[in-house]
Amino acid sequence: MTSRRNSRRRKSSQPSALGESGQRGHEDRKVHQLCAQAERALSFALAQSPNSIVLDLVVFAVEPYPSASRLLVLVQPGTARESRQAILEALVEDMGRLRTAVAETVNRKRAPELVFELAPPIEEVEPWV
Repeated sequence: MTSRRNSRRRKSSQPSALGESGQRGHEDRKVHQLCAQAERALSFALAQSPNSIVLDLVVFAVEPYPSASRLLVLVQPGTARESRQAILEALVEDMGRLRTAVAETVNRKRAPELVFELAPPIEEVEPWV
């Protein structure tokens, strides 16, 4: 029979690369997971927008800004050539619906704030011959 002392897992006296408790890697994974969930939710919500300007946008990336309580959403205009100001105004008008879509998807006490920025437009690509 093994004693309790020998059956317990021994902790290393050396600090890990992720910090004393090893939580940094866990937190980074959770933030990455949150950004991926928000990206999917926003892509779906943009595709269902009644506003034609917002409907044409594509989610390029979602990143913490500066933490997971606020997310930077990079969007690209698709085929329509609206002005930067018109796109940002349309996003502000649709902000409540977009944040609600994220809140319904992510499992958090509070939905993160969303900050939108425009990425360079998607260039027309010639078909392969």
